Amino acid sequence: MNELWLYGVIGSEDAEVSALWVRDELAKMTKGSPVLLRINSPGGVVAEAVAIHTMLRQWTGGVD
Repeated sequence: MNELWLYGVIGSEDAEVSALWVRDELAKMTKGSPVLLRINSPGGVVAEAVAIHTMLRQWTGGVD
């Protein structure tokens, strides 16, 4: 099973997590296999979070 950790601020200038980073991490994962998503974030840029949400919804293996 793939595992994705979204820990930290999302999408600001000093962000640990961005939509581009998530895209790159998903590209490394086994296609069609589920992703276990772990989130611990104080918040961030809403547009970045929406982009991440869209990518995860499109993941064919499903996200837990």
